[in-house]
Amino acid sequence: MAAGEYYLPDVVNIAAAEGRDAVVIYPPVDTDFYTPPNTPREDFYLVVSALAPYKRFDLAIEACRKLGKKLVVITNSEWHYTQAMMRFAFDRYVPKGQDWRSLFDLVIVGARKPSFFTERMPAFEVLDEEGRLFPASGKLQPGKAYLGGNARLLESSLGIPGEQFLYIGDHIFADVNVSKSVNRWRTGLVLRDLERELDAQAADARRAWLKQSLNAELRDSGLLIARVDLAALS
Repeated sequence: MAAGEYYLPDVVNIAAAEGRDAVVIYPPVDTDFYTPPNTPREDFYLVVSALAPYKRFDLAIEACRKLGKKLVVITNSEWHYTQAMMRFAFDRYVPKGQDWRSLFDLVIVGARKPSFFTERMPAFEVLDEEGRLFPASGKLQPGKAYLGGNARLLESSLGIPGEQFLYIGDHIFADVNVSKSVNRWRTGLVLRDLERELDAQAADARRAWLKQSLNAELRDSGLLIARVDLAALS
């Protein structure tokens, strides 16, 4: 009896009703692929999920907060756009009396990446929901939102060296390449689905193979293909 066809309680009930043991045959799984490598585990957590209510993405963020993990938003978008998007994405899931900002230690908008990682730009505190700004002095304060700033200031404010950051972005140069090469941050790249690209690549490879095979057959058979000028025949 295959486990993929029945729920395990159904198997147990069948065994009890018929008075005999039931052997559960689990679907084949590539255990080598899903087995962690024999390397030391790193001290971070990565959650990949759709922002759907039943996924409870907010619980993963809250768990990281309780474990003392620092969560920071770094975006090139301006305050008003960021606020609208994050409200839509998170506010419906957080407890009453809180909003999306309660999920993160710091929010940085208008970061101007990749310059955020290479230059020492000043930071401005976002004072209110209207996005009014005030020059920030000293370290960035937890729970606040800022415009601008730089990676070195963020590292010193959190008291965390660059090699202990895990930064997830969707731009291979502005997010991943520069932060990794300049600041030694560990990085992850978010990509859209690649099925179409892989299918196109496979189709191109097949066309190239067919063309090569046809040329080889024509060459081996000694055929000569002559181009006929139809205009000359008219």
